[in-house]
Amino acid sequence: HHMHDPQAGLAVLSRQAKPGGLIKLGLYSRRGRADVNAARELIRERKVETTPAGIRAFRQEFLRIDRSSPLWGLARSGDFFSMSECRDLLFHVHEHQFDLAGILKLLEETGLECLGLSKHADRSALLAYRRMFPGEAPGADLRKWHALEDRHPEMFRGMYPVWCRVPR
Repeated sequence: HHMHDPQAGLAVLSRQAKPGGLIKLGLYSRRGRADVNAARELIRERKVETTPAGIRAFRQEFLRIDRSSPLWGLARSGDFFSMSECRDLLFHVHEHQFDLAGILKLLEETGLECLGLSKHADRSALLAYRRMFPGEAPGADLRKWHALEDRHPEMFRGMYPVWCRVPR
């Protein structure tokens, strides 16, 4: 997700893996990072410098915003309070964000088989899946996860943890 061309990087990985080999992807959710994207837009508008002083000044200003602001959710992120992690979170020059349909397309184009989201996905996401699709174990159907994310856009605030396999 921080490469210039994630599809090319994934294609190289898939060629290096043995047939039947597993690859776990961690890809950012476009919906889940709406607050990050809004903060980045603010940073661009204000021309905040990507220096320790610029990042500190932005964080100080940010902490004075109204708690009803959609940006306030960033204060819940531990990454916000560390200089290097805040730089990665808000000031990274290359960050590709995805939706589940885009991930399916990416896997298809690189010839990988989608096995589904990791069973170590966020606990609340797994519980929401079970409520929406009772009697069905959270599985490989990313379209169902997409339907669930429509109802809970912040469900994947971190990343989509996707397992895939190189065909045998």
